[in-house]
Amino acid sequence: MLGICINFPEGYSNTYPNTSYLSFKLFLNETAIERGYEGGLSEESYTWIWSAILNVWHLGFLFGNLLIPVITEKFGRKNALLYACSTSLCSSILSCISIIFEIPELYFVARGAISVAGGITFGTLILFLQETTPTHLRGVSSFLAEVTFLLCTVVGMGAGMDRFFGKNLVVLTAIAILPGFICLFAILPLHETPKYLLLVKNNLEAAKASIGFYYGLNTDKAEVLNEIAKEALDQDEKFSFFGGVKFVLSEAYLRTPYLIGVASLQLVMGLFPMIYLSTEFLEEMFDSETAQLASFGFILCQFLSGIPGTYVVSRFGRRPLLLLLGVLNMFSFVLYVFFDKMSFHYGHIWGNGCIVALCIFGISYGLGLGPISCFITSELVVQKYRSLVQSMMFVSNTFVSLIVSYLTLPAYNHFGCFSFVFLFIIPSIFSLFYLYRNLPETKDREIHEIVRELKERVGCCEIRAHSHSTSSAYILSDDPLTSQDEKSKFII
Repeated sequence: MLGICINFPEGYSNTYPNTSYLSFKLFLNETAIERGYEGGLSEESYTWIWSAILNVWHLGFLFGNLLIPVITEKFGRKNALLYACSTSLCSSILSCISIIFEIPELYFVARGAISVAGGITFGTLILFLQETTPTHLRGVSSFLAEVTFLLCTVVGMGAGMDRFFGKNLVVLTAIAILPGFICLFAILPLHETPKYLLLVKNNLEAAKASIGFYYGLNTDKAEVLNEIAKEALDQDEKFSFFGGVKFVLSEAYLRTPYLIGVASLQLVMGLFPMIYLSTEFLEEMFDSETAQLASFGFILCQFLSGIPGTYVVSRFGRRPLLLLLGVLNMFSFVLYVFFDKMSFHYGHIWGNGCIVALCIFGISYGLGLGPISCFITSELVVQKYRSLVQSMMFVSNTFVSLIVSYLTLPAYNHFGCFSFVFLFIIPSIFSLFYLYRNLPETKDREIHEIVRELKERVGCCEIRAHSHSTSSAYILSDDPLTSQDEKSKFII
């Protein structure tokens, strides 16, 4: 329920413009005519304006990602979610108002504000789930969060169809308001994560209460606290945001997880262009209703494949899944280009192959590629740098995604589907090669063990000094520690 409410503004708002784009086109043209533009917008002007409205999301998402390490470290994971969801709710209300009073600029601003909140919640929710879930369920819980996002995209894509609310933009934009209220009431009773409470706030009693809340009252709290404390090496050392970025890029054992995250998300770079524009692309070969149904089918495949994906991610390793599904995802674009050209030369019957290619893309994403690429970095970095590296990864990806998504529609109009080769296929090949060389397995492993492996790979002297000891771990007994000095003792 929490994942659905938090992900609803992002998943829903990113997909309903796909199937309802003709209504938005009419909305923009009518507004332009009322403001004295005779005949409305030219096709070229519409293309660039609509592309800007869609892709302001990436600018806001970029800014939201920059805020993640600041907000999550200063206010905590729970409060970061609370603040972001409040912003998202207010922005959803503004979106509806912008349609009622025919103010496209307000819709642009509201969409940007929702995206800022989405940038914060996307990364923070992953941190929250990773830090409140037992190791053996860590991947499943993060995967389920992504599945809820996919469910919200299905709702958005379906709601935007003409047969539902595609021709009523007021209702279409208002649908996001109710989940926003539910989200706030769902977050309020939650505890802060035990890792944040112990390692950042040094609040042992609150950490124990949090473990009881998330792990169960009968859990061996001392054992869980000891595992958490093993991430405490140099936890008290403070750093600025930009100082932290410089440090991450200078240290190979931190730089590698960052690059792994960037390469993983590069494999799914086609997601936003497809959920924004698939209907427009398919209308080159099909009528409007068929194109809408095909887009809905693509997003439905993406969601449905996420259901068995929860089993797949708990059964198989992250590394083989990411590589195999990455290859399948890239192959889907190869198929799309092939069938698109065949349709152009030999008839629209070949266009059905493009629908199949889109479905393969959706299946590869939902089955594991999308969720794993979003949370893999958080399994490679210790607590101290986790939110920072996660933020850096999403910022880099969002910046590239902004450029790619903004150029996709103009490039498609000028170069056709061959633009996919340079926008998606070639970058995916380089990313797969890097992941094959550098991605370690993380399934069912404690994070401090994975970090040790990364340090040993790059020959980090620091880890070799600690590799055969527990000097990086607090030893926490069943009895409460009553003083700050006792809490910070290490054993050799």
